[in-house]
Amino acid sequence: MSTNTIENIKQEDVLLLNRLTKLLEEQVNIIQCSGVSGRKVEALVEQIQSIVSQVAAKGLLDMEQFKDKQEHIKRLYDNLNLAVIAKRNDTQNQLNHINKGKKTLLTYRNNISVENRALVGGLEWDKY
Repeated sequence: MSTNTIENIKQEDVLLLNRLTKLLEEQVNIIQCSGVSGRKVEALVEQIQSIVSQVAAKGLLDMEQFKDKQEHIKRLYDNLNLAVIAKRNDTQNQLNHINKGKKTLLTYRNNISVENRALVGGLEWDKY
């Protein structure tokens, strides 16, 4: 192999790791925003998976010259994990709030139904 080919392979590897880093940063930013687009995140996940497969096949993150990149990518994955957990917790809180409101509305509805039956003169509405 010529020196030129070795340099090109290294440059290609650097570009691949840079692309992975950029996509992970973009994914973290999207998840941290309130208006998360599921389709956009899915598209990023597919791109990231493709690049991760290539990086793993080449063993790039095991190479000493990419140690800094490895640490940076690990931090990005940690940030991504934290962002997903925070978003999940936020979503769970919103769902709990909605369920509480739903229960309150059902309680009011049931109370109104009982009051309406009493006003009509005690007719047994369940028969109709």
